[in-house]
Order: sequence, then C-alpha cells, then structure tokens
Amino acid sequence: MRRVYLIILTVLFISCNPGKNNETRIEEKSSVEMKATISVDSTFMEFFETFMWNKEFQKSRITFPIKHETKKIINSKDWNHLSFYTGNKYIPILNSDTIRLYEKDVEGKSIEMFIVNISRKSATKYSFIKNDNKWFLSCTQNVIIRNVPDFEFIDFLTKFSNDSIFQINHISFPLPKSYLDSENDYETVNEVVLQKDWKHIKAVELNDKLLVLSNIDLKNKYRNIFYRGVENGIWVKFSFEKINGNWKLIKLENSST
Repeated sequence: MRRVYLIILTVLFISCNPGKNNETRIEEKSSVEMKATISVDSTFMEFFETFMWNKEFQKSRITFPIKHETKKIINSKDWNHLSFYTGNKYIPILNSDTIRLYEKDVEGKSIEMFIVNISRKSATKYSFIKNDNKWFLSCTQNVIIRNVPDFEFIDFLTKFSNDSIFQINHISFPLPKSYLDSENDYETVNEVVLQKDWKHIKAVELNDKLLVLSNIDLKNKYRNIFYRGVENGIWVKFSFEKINGNWKLIKLENSST
C-alpha cells in the first residue's frame, strides 16, 4: 500500500513547471490568453485567477482611491501588482459544504477574502465589491488571526499540526484515501490508512497562505481544505467533520494528474 506521503507531500511539493520563474509566468499570462477585456466575470474564483496573474487587468479592477493596508493609493500608476499565489505550487483553500463539493460561486454584491499566515498568527483581508457583474478590489487591511472567519477551525488546525498525539486522536481510522493511478489510465484507487501506518503531517506548513472567504458556513459540520494547483495538475482535498464536538480528519482525496 502506498504511504500517505504519496498523496500529500510528494504531490504538494513537486512543481510541474520547474523551469519558469514567477515574473516570466506573469508576463506570459498578461500577454497571451488574458489580453482580451473581460466584460462579465463567470465566477469569483475565475475572476481572482485572472486578477492574480494579469497586471493590467488587476489595475482595471481596483476602485481608486483605495486604502491598501496602511496607505491610500490615489490612482493606478502608483499601484504595485499583488502577485498572491503566482509564485506558489498550489492554493490552499478552506471551504465548508458537503464533502463532495469543490466550491460554490459567491452570492451577493460583496465578499471578503482572507489570506492567513497561520504560523505568524496574522492575515490580510481583501474586500471585493461587485458592480455590473464585475468584481473590484475596494480595500486591503492587515488583521489579527482571531478576526478571520472560522478562527475556531484554524486554531484546531494549528494544534493538529503541532501535536502528533493530538493529530492521531483527531483522525477517524481507518482513514479512507483515494488517488488516481498514473500507471493505469488514471483510474481511481481507493484504500484506507491504518493508525499504525500514519505519518505526522505538519499542517501549518502545508497551509501557509490559507485562503478563507467570508461566506464560509460556520454552522456546517464539514470543513474541506483544497490544494488547488497553480499552473500544474495538483488537486488534493482533506475532509474534516465535527464529531461529538471535535474536528476529525475523515478522508483524503488526490485527483492530481
């Protein structure tokens, strides 16, 4: 049976595009497929991907003047591109819904996006508003981690990472896991991980720059962390469930190609 690291560490830390640097990739995105003007945003996450990569598009989707952290920026010529995850191998996204759903689109005319540095116990809040079916960044602000939505789960995740005994006690064994078998036409393989075979996961390191949206359903008993590849085939999901008042890891899925 494959070790659990084949699902987690190997996939998450090996880039599928080692030859490109961050600046080159941003310029390629700006000059090729994202050059055309986008009249309507399909989903918030698709908008955010374009906003992240394309420098000119990003400037066009900011409400100036804008409060950026502690500064006030008057117009686009003074704006410095926010690269977000363009230099990363994946985006860790915290979500709540049924354990089968990847993500829902944002409803309403506003959303706050938090990028959380768990180890430093801090975060940056990005406020977006929707106008004529287009999303615009209206404000950025540094906040303490306690002000991030779902801080209770993030606090659990910190303990889950730092304490190996706590981690073992918050996993439902035997733990189901699945992956795509690259040697067999990427067919889905289903296995289980026994407690004796479990290797400690440093979850804080895996979830550096954790993305959290303000529309997360705090009443839902499920939490998912999706590791969505940046310019590669990474697609991994950790599923947690609150059982008798305690969060437990209940499933690992790896659909990476």
